Amino acid sequence: RHRTLSNCDRLVVEDAANRVTVQYTCRGQGYGHSEIRKESPRLAQIHTQGVERGQPFDIFAEARFTGSC
Repeated sequence: RHRTLSNCDRLVVEDAANRVTVQYTCRGQGYGHSEIRKESPRLAQIHTQGVERGQPFDIFAEARFTGSC
């Protein structure tokens, strides 16, 4: 949600083989917490939540590899 990452401070909370968690604060824009989990070589789960310009967000997404382009 925070498109201008140059104004953000990031902290890697967890960096494991199958999971990464990052917290960030974007001056004047808000803050967030994102987690990406690798379920398999073809599937990843993404969860991000926080506040952008005073509005809360909470997004769950799934990324699947379906084949070469």
